[in-house]
Amino acid sequence: MAYKKIKVEWDNQKKGGKRMQENIFMSCDDIAKLLTIKVSTIYAWIHFEQLPKGIYVKLGRKPIFFKEKVINWIMSGANLNPKVKKGNRKNV
Repeated sequence: MAYKKIKVEWDNQKKGGKRMQENIFMSCDDIAKLLTIKVSTIYAWIHFEQLPKGIYVKLGRKPIFFKEKVINWIMSGANLNPKVKKGNRKNV
């Protein structure tokens, strides 16, 4: 998956200017493994807008999570927002 290969490089001053790489994005699969929940639960949280704002962006239909923001969210208690009801769907 292309977004897993996206990496950021920066100079690490403490290690003699060596170049380091770190993944800054996580997929729904990564988040599900980290929280030991089903991937469908992540998608439900996204659908009902229960995750904090700014923790992810969508690339097309795929949500991509910011690793640093996810870790901060987990460390602060991983609280979910109240469920937001989506529009009524009529069976046709």
